[in-house]
Amino acid sequence: MIEAELNHLCQCVWDWQVTPTSDNSFTMIFPDAISLGYCTHSGDITLALNKLVVDISEPKFDPKAVAVLDMAWILIAGLPDVARSERVIRNMSKILGKVVVVVDEISLRKEEEV
Repeated sequence: MIEAELNHLCQCVWDWQVTPTSDNSFTMIFPDAISLGYCTHSGDITLALNKLVVDISEPKFDPKAVAVLDMAWILIAGLPDVARSERVIRNMSKILGKVVVVVDEISLRKEEEV
């Protein structure tokens, strides 16, 4: 029913991948940024087919994200000498998540994995 309403609203046929997140809340994938902007630019919308009143908004967080992140050790091989500093490794590691452990300074001076 929701997919039919969205297809009618956006005047397209699209696999919205509607997924319930609670009793009256759903996530979906929009076909493009224009459709997303069109559906989220105002507050409540009354959908034409079933007269449903909905509020379509962008999520405040990723519903598939994990609440608690696992801690992991990362072994880096083939690191050039110029990158063998705690600052460089911390900055590279930020891509993966929050850095909580200090880099092993002794392994920085050796010619092996860090």
